[in-house]
Amino acid sequence: MAILPGLPGLQVEVVVGDSPLIEYDDEEEEETRAKTVSKYIEAATGAEFKVRYYFANTFLLRHGVQVEVSVDGDSMSRQVLRMSKIAKTKTFTCAGASSRIGRKRYEHNFRFSELKKAEDSGQGIDRTLKKALESAGKIMVDFHYVKNIKKVKASRYTLDPHAGISSLGTIPEKALSTKGLSHSTSFADPKECKSGSVSCELVGSKDSPFARFIFKYRSLARLKEMWIIRRTPSPDLRTPMPRPTPVPQQETSATELRRLEDLNKEEMLVLLRHYREKDSATPKIKQEAKRELPDDDENEISVVGERSAKHRRLLPTNKDEVIELD
Repeated sequence: MAILPGLPGLQVEVVVGDSPLIEYDDEEEEETRAKTVSKYIEAATGAEFKVRYYFANTFLLRHGVQVEVSVDGDSMSRQVLRMSKIAKTKTFTCAGASSRIGRKRYEHNFRFSELKKAEDSGQGIDRTLKKALESAGKIMVDFHYVKNIKKVKASRYTLDPHAGISSLGTIPEKALSTKGLSHSTSFADPKECKSGSVSCELVGSKDSPFARFIFKYRSLARLKEMWIIRRTPSPDLRTPMPRPTPVPQQETSATELRRLEDLNKEEMLVLLRHYREKDSATPKIKQEAKRELPDDDENEISVVGERSAKHRRLLPTNKDEVIELD
């Protein structure tokens, strides 16, 4: 849950299902702007999300509050809360973009969608796309103090929330990687909801909210590429395989020796017979004869084993008669 250090009574989070997404610090944004907190969150393709904000008892109620939620640079919802409503309810949510057809109001739930990327053609990025990419991948929640809140009759107009980055089609891969983008926001099918309209007056400038919360949503892979989330270390192939631990040889303890002394003659014979049978079952290793050549500088090899005489090749001597065959 994102909290401004100077405004601990106000808390904002992005929720999928009923679970808030894990937040990761965005140090660059926090250092450059006052009254602003910026976090990174993980976007899962197809997941519907909503923005939830909570006013604690420590929040100082001076006026009513207008909460404006913008996604990918487009304003999606404005909710005006009276002081009495904040004191009673505490927790509020924005689940989607608002739209109107005539006097009927609809809500389109927010949904994470993977951006469609295209291979780089070598051409530059046009101005429309470049401007859209500046605000892409961001959920921004602005809080303004308001006064003179009055109910008004809903006017007849049509508001289309589908004019954001998701309608821009494919985007060059180089542009996405440069900005570190992976997802945009699309919308679920519209659902009719209660209609109510109010007018109010901002306290202060429109461009100067008393609190701003920014959530930059990226895929898990992008967050790892940007080192927002630590990468999983690769296994070190140079690490030797662990050797099996040798089984220590058991030694005969003093207690066992005392037990042997307590055995009678018949028990000793049974035990001796058992060890003889065990010893006879152990395979014997054939020992090969080893003969060394005379120890001199030119003979540094050893001969293992010896052939039988019947397989030995005999050469004639001076006393033997040699017959030459035609």
